[in-house]
Amino acid sequence: MFQVLLDLFDEVVIWLSNFFRALSIKDFLGYIAAALTTVSFLPQVIQVLKTHKTKGISLAMYVIFCSGVFLWTLYGFAIQSPPVYIANIATLALATIILYLKIKNHDKK
Repeated sequence: MFQVLLDLFDEVVIWLSNFFRALSIKDFLGYIAAALTTVSFLPQVIQVLKTHKTKGISLAMYVIFCSGVFLWTLYGFAIQSPPVYIANIATLALATIILYLKIKNHDKK
């Protein structure tokens, strides 16, 4: 069992090494920027999931934001840019959770 885990770890390290070696600097920067902006939504999602409080969140802002992120996702696919579409898919998923809970809790005080 331990040897299987070591072999798996070696395969992951080799894959990551090849992945990062193949990246251009612009794609590397894109992935870093994408990761940071996407992860920035986690604290808000966690807070809303824990408290179910969405009173201080603007419904209009999240509707507009989710629409924009959806269009960015389409754009990323159109220009075949993984950093753009991967980040926006993840961001859209997180923002949609907040939007859903905002709509669900909209009439509650």
